[in-house]
Formats: sequence, C-alpha cells, structure tokens
Amino acid sequence: MNSLKTKYYYKNLKNNSTSKGEFLAPHISTNNKSAKALYSYTDNLINNISNLDLSSSEQIRQRIAPSVGEYNNGKGRHVPKSTLEEAVCCLLTTLSLYKPCISPKDNKGVNINYCIIPDLPLQELHSFISLFKRMLITGTTETLLYGDVRKDTKNKNKLKPHPPEIYNGNFPYPPRSSYLATIGVIASIAEWAKEAKLTTWANEVLESLKGTTLYLISYGDAKPFSYNHYVIDLAKNGKLREVIDSIYYTKIFGRNRWNYSSKEDQIEYKKFDMFASRFLQLFTQPAFKDFLTFRAEYPYQIEILLKTYFAKMEKINIEIIQSAKELGRWLNYVAYRTAQTEFGNTRGEEFKKAKAKILIEIESSAFSAKSGDALIAQVVTRAGRLSQMDAPPEADIFIEQTCSGELPLDKAKNLLMAFSRLRNKYEKPAQSEKEENDNDEDNSIDTSEYSEE
Repeated sequence: MNSLKTKYYYKNLKNNSTSKGEFLAPHISTNNKSAKALYSYTDNLINNISNLDLSSSEQIRQRIAPSVGEYNNGKGRHVPKSTLEEAVCCLLTTLSLYKPCISPKDNKGVNINYCIIPDLPLQELHSFISLFKRMLITGTTETLLYGDVRKDTKNKNKLKPHPPEIYNGNFPYPPRSSYLATIGVIASIAEWAKEAKLTTWANEVLESLKGTTLYLISYGDAKPFSYNHYVIDLAKNGKLREVIDSIYYTKIFGRNRWNYSSKEDQIEYKKFDMFASRFLQLFTQPAFKDFLTFRAEYPYQIEILLKTYFAKMEKINIEIIQSAKELGRWLNYVAYRTAQTEFGNTRGEEFKKAKAKILIEIESSAFSAKSGDALIAQVVTRAGRLSQMDAPPEADIFIEQTCSGELPLDKAKNLLMAFSRLRNKYEKPAQSEKEENDNDEDNSIDTSEYSEE
C-alpha cells in the first residue's frame, strides 16, 4: 500500500515537529513560527488571571489577532492598542474550536491555518456560532483525527506523516480536499441538520449567509468571499455534499489523483479543486469557463450542478438543457462503446486512455465549430461514424435550437461539452483508481513511531 492510517491526538506543545507527526491544530489561527509566542502569552494570562485589570491598555499583536498589523502615523511603526478585555476576546476567537477551520498546504508544502468568519449582525452571528458548536459536539467523529503516513517519495525506506482529515475541515463530512472546504461548510451544516432533525434552524442560518460577506482569515491576511444564493439553495435541498464529493472523484484525463509520487498530477488536481471551489462560490460565467478548461470526466451526480447553473445563470430553457443532456449522455456512451469494442476490458488503463481520447476529439470538434450547423454536423457525424448509431430523438430540441441559431453558439458548446463529460451510471466509479493505486506497493515499513502508545 502507499499509505497507512494513524490516529492523532491533541497535545500542548510550544514547538511542533512535522517530521515527527506534530502539527499545529487547524483551529489555532496562527502559524508555526508564532505559535510559541501565542502559547506563552496565553499561559501567562491564565497564571495571572486573578490580578488582571480588563480595562487596562494592551497591545494587539498578530499572535492574538491574526488579521491586525502595525501602522505608521508618520513618526514610525506602531502596534495597535486596545483594552485588555478586547485583547482577551481576540485571543479567545483565535483559540476557539467553535469556528469553521481548514489547513491546506501552500506551494512549499507547509500547512496554513484558515478560519471562516461570516460578517453577520450580532443576533444572526450568535445563531451561526451556536449551530456550529452544536454540530461539532454532536456530529464530529474521531475519524477526522486519522491521517496518512505515506512512504516518502524521495526515500522509499522512510515514512512521511501527513496531517489528519480534520485539516480538510474541522466539521462533520469535510470535503476530501481542503481546497473545497470553504464551500463544504454549508454542505456540512445542511447534511448534519438533516440527521439531527434541526433543518429549520440550519436553513435559517444558511439563509442568513445569502448576500453575506465572509472572511477567510489566516495569519496576517483576511480574504473576503461570499456564497451564491443558488449554491446555498443546493445545500438546503441536500444536494451540495454529493456534488462536492463528486468533484473530488472527477477524473482529469491523463492524471491520477492518488499517484502521490507524481508532482504534476498533484499540482493539476489542486488547481482543479481550487477552480471548482471558485465556481461553486461565485457561480458566474467566467468561473464556469475556468472550471470547464480542465478536460475531465465527471461522476453523474454533478448533473444537478450543471442543470442549476445553465438554468439559473445562463437562463436557458429547461427543455433545451434536458435535450442537451441526452445528446451529451449519448456522446459519452459512444466513447464508452468504441473503447470497449477496441479493448474489451472496461477497467484497463488502455480502455481509459481510448475513451478519454475519443471524448477529447469530440470536444475539439465542438470547440472548432464556427456555427450551430457546423457544431451539430461535426460532433454528431463524428460520433455516428464511430458507433454506427443515431443520436437519440430526445436530443432533437437542442439540435434544432442550435442549428437555427436560437441557442447562441457559445452556450450550445458549453452545454454539449459539459454533459458529454458526465460518466454513465453503469461505469466503474473513479474512486477505484485509489484502490488500484493502494495495491501497487507492499506495506512492509515499521510504523511504530506513529502508532498509539
């Protein structure tokens, strides 16, 4: 196997050694360099709590309030000041477990802790925090504290510990990629509420996030973002978590998400996850086009996301969308049958490459079309010759609207390319690649250093 599962525990450490599997907890809103100073400040505060004057003046440094910074009044650099009471409030927020947190890796492979704070009125913010706290207490399981210990890609005789799953999100059902966690928070709230039978409360909280600015806060930075209200509706309807999971299992042609020894594969999937998250948050045409630039095949569960986008944002009639979906499904089936005829085994690597090649050829034909007539002629004719089959009659509305020009060419292309990428339900799911990859190597390395004592 390429990896082993090991359980992590919370410990009070002034210094963290990632090589020994010691990581800064994701809800601590600081970085490894400042963690020692934060620990000492907190420890000193606790030891002297009986002598504190909360009205006294106190410097507000980044170690207790990650988004603040020094300022210059023309006479030099200064650290902002406030009362000790406000400093303690900042410290409690920085240390609190009861806020959405993630800790993805930066370009240097270092985990960066982020927390998500919505800019809500006090009463609505209190409801958000109360719901999130209730969700963590009743819905978070110990499985989030399990992480991978993998063979080092540079030295196969050594192990390299990786942070536990909680770094992808400190809430129930976090996305398998931390880059999707900002959108995964609202999916988690909806999914947990359904099981806890607190849907009314959760829907009120989710509704309050429509049009609300949220801040993604890390040490020394705060980035504003928001959720599109159609995506929040997907969460309220119980569809968003399934969409996010399906995005993770999307197959980029020529790449393998679980090939940890390939830096190029890992970078490509990180980029895909980031652009997918951006599309889900913004739900705009430019974000969708960026998402579509990754040539890939999607699990069929993403259908609801595509239909919602085309209907709500592109304002395309639902009958045309449904018709385009049927043509896209036929094109995907043509690629499947053609590759199957050539190689027989539908689970082999040669079959996957052959099917991907056909889908890419169909997309290239669609992309190069200069008119609606040309789009239909080039794509349908090519697919018909490959399969000796006719396009399904359910596709007639889309074909007629495209050929007549009533459906704009760019929208017709996007519809066709997006729906042709939906994997048919009967095909083996993409997660099987992980199983195949896990069986590539044996599991003979001593793991006692990372085992429970």
